[in-house]
Amino acid sequence: MSTRLGLSDTAPASSSLTAGEVVAERYRIVSALGAGAMGSVFLAEHVTLGRRVALKTIHRTLLGSAEAVARFEREALASARIDHPNVVGATDVVHLADGTPVLVLEYVQGRSLTQRLAEQGPLGAAEALPLLEGLASALVAAHGAGIVHRDLKPDNLLLVERPGVPVALKILDFGIAKLVGEAAASVTASSPGTQLGMVYGTPRYMAPEQAVGQAVDARVDVYAVGVIAYELLAGRVPFEGDDLMAIVTKQLTEAPPPLPPSVPQPLAALVARLLAAKPEDRVSSAHELLEALRTVSLAPPSPARVAAAPAHDPAPAASIAEAPKSETEARPELFPRVFAGLALAVALALGVAYVRTRSPGSAAGPLAAIVKPDAPSPAELARAKAAGRGALEDLVFLYPHDVAVLGALVEAAHAEGAPLLVAKHLTALAEASAPDAEVYAAVAEASAQKSEEAAVALVPVLAKHLGTRGADALVTLADKKGFAKKLATEALAQSDVRAKISKASSVLLDTRAAKTCTDRKALLPRMTTEGDERLAPVVAAWSSAGGCGFLALGDCNPCLRAKEPAAQLAEMRARFADAGAPKR
Repeated sequence: MSTRLGLSDTAPASSSLTAGEVVAERYRIVSALGAGAMGSVFLAEHVTLGRRVALKTIHRTLLGSAEAVARFEREALASARIDHPNVVGATDVVHLADGTPVLVLEYVQGRSLTQRLAEQGPLGAAEALPLLEGLASALVAAHGAGIVHRDLKPDNLLLVERPGVPVALKILDFGIAKLVGEAAASVTASSPGTQLGMVYGTPRYMAPEQAVGQAVDARVDVYAVGVIAYELLAGRVPFEGDDLMAIVTKQLTEAPPPLPPSVPQPLAALVARLLAAKPEDRVSSAHELLEALRTVSLAPPSPARVAAAPAHDPAPAASIAEAPKSETEARPELFPRVFAGLALAVALALGVAYVRTRSPGSAAGPLAAIVKPDAPSPAELARAKAAGRGALEDLVFLYPHDVAVLGALVEAAHAEGAPLLVAKHLTALAEASAPDAEVYAAVAEASAQKSEEAAVALVPVLAKHLGTRGADALVTLADKKGFAKKLATEALAQSDVRAKISKASSVLLDTRAAKTCTDRKALLPRMTTEGDERLAPVVAAWSSAGGCGFLALGDCNPCLRAKEPAAQLAEMRARFADAGAPKR
């Protein structure tokens, strides 16, 4: 199996990092994985935790290119902002000794979708549908974070295969992603943005409006999913051409060639809708796409359709492009996804069970009882807990949204002192259900303190799901160094997060923002009544009569030497000393 991170498999590996070299005092290089026009990727291992990661660098020769640096920055921000199992996530950004930025990514082994198609040809509908659902689910998270990928294609989709579990799909390479809203505000002001008339992407997978340089939104990713779905099912893209304009001309003037007659009609109609030339005619969002995929019927095509469409003379395009007309077809229930032995074989092989429904008056078929439960039985969960974290991780593949399984995984990872696993499973728990802030906030804060990578992953959970305790933990992270500090500071700048922090954390944040002696003096009453021992270093610094001017001998806070402010500082120093707070 190969590991792909958006770079060429055949490009020569960079010699800038060598095996055994330690980056940022915590990542030891194991080997080079690949190189491309923009940078190189290395397999590395955390020197303390032993966890393997991928380090992606930008070529030094490109550091003077504003566009290249902006692309690297976009990938870092996008990968860090999207917490989703179907996205290769970023956990850190560090720098080499010469200042070259290094993006720390989740290390995933697998093969690209391009390789899978080249080696085995097109997929059947039952095999393609779960992959498309995973892709759509990842786009829901990405678009929700204000990120449009703009370069979805089989090369950027990694298939992760594990014995006994369904194949998982992961999205790579957000280098040309479009950032909107808060995500866009995170990019430095000097970074060039997307302008009308500029074209980004890969021609065969680009929506028409993207190809001609018009303004784009999330529907360009929806179109790309349509091209990928078509290629999965047919083994080829719907529109070919010698250049970009030839492809765009076909997109605008021709209907996609019919899919093979073996593709169920509801799925073929959905793919045709995704490939609509006009954005307004497509599925409107990734969320709508995910719901459509989850309810599409995989019932075999009717004999009449197959007979009318010989293998070498496919049915007219209109028979594929025409959308379902009846209410039953437009909102399909869970019809048979596969029949008899085939459905059972797929269910047993992939760990996925299929539901067979019947029309009124029909006899229940042999698959009527093959329905995957929503949660494990108490006995099943108890056995997994007793067996340890590995058994729980196997169980979560069968019940990925069950809060009891996810909660048990968080507890097991915390007991093992594995902060990165705590971050992973607590994020999944927060996506599945609102976690108990009293139970999980302390776990999240402890894990964030232990690991920079865990802290980066946990910032969204602390900000959104763990109440006042979680928001207070962000205040602590915002006083540290690294990428987690940047993300925590951004989160605290949001009014809804700031509103959740405690009074003690609020006054602590205000002391950090106070720039003049007058501002600091005004805070003393609140510090006295609302502050906690975290203010001890602040009080010690403000009590000192040095630190400014020539040789740092001048007083930074002369207005605090008057009788009343000096007494307030002395009272707080005594209180914090009694509480065991650290003193300078």
